[in-house]
Amino acid sequence: FFNNGLKVDAIYGSKKQQKNMEMKNTKKTMFVTVGTTSFDCLISSVSTHAFIETISALGYSRLVIQYGRGAKPTLDNVVDTTTKNLVEVESYRFKPSLQPDMEAASIIISHAGAGSIMECLNLRKRCVVVINDSLMDNHQWELASALESRGFLKCLAKPDLLISSGVLAQAFEGVSFGKDRDKMGLVSTLDDMFGFAH
Repeated sequence: FFNNGLKVDAIYGSKKQQKNMEMKNTKKTMFVTVGTTSFDCLISSVSTHAFIETISALGYSRLVIQYGRGAKPTLDNVVDTTTKNLVEVESYRFKPSLQPDMEAASIIISHAGAGSIMECLNLRKRCVVVINDSLMDNHQWELASALESRGFLKCLAKPDLLISSGVLAQAFEGVSFGKDRDKMGLVSTLDDMFGFAH
C-alpha cells in the first residue's frame, strides 16, 4: 500500500537483495518506520552515533530505516570508521510492502499511526511507539497510551528518549508479547477507546 506513485529508493526484491536475504535474516534487526507520513525528529534520532552504539551494545547488528515523506537520513555521517563495523544500516523511502522488514525485525520502532501499530501487533512484534508531538492529534497519544497500559507496547513521548541511557534496554519490562499477549485484551482496549459496547 506504499506504492502510491512516490519514488522507491531501494529496489525491492532485486537479485542482490534475494542473494543476501538469508544472511540478513540471521542478524538481529531493528526496524524503524514512519509509514506514509514524515517524522524527521524520529529519523534524526535513530541516525546518530549514540543510537547506533546503543543498539549495538544491546546486540543488534542491523538497522533498517523507512523514512517516508520526510528527509533522507544523513547516514553518511553515521556509518563511518566508528560505527560501520557495529551495525549494518539500510534506509529507504517506500516499498510496495513493509511486511518483510517487519517480519525480519526483532523490535520495531514506529510512529503512532494506528495502521502501523496494528500491523506490529498483528505480527506479534515487540514495538516501541514514538509520539510525534508536532501533530495536533491527541488520538495518537490516546491509542498508544491505552495499549501501553494494557502491556501491548512501549510508548515514548518524544524521539530524544530513544538515546537516553537505559530506555531501550528497559523498554520491554512488564510488556507482554507473542503467545503471552491476550488478543481479547487488545479488542477490549480498542472498544473502550472508540466507545463500542462489549
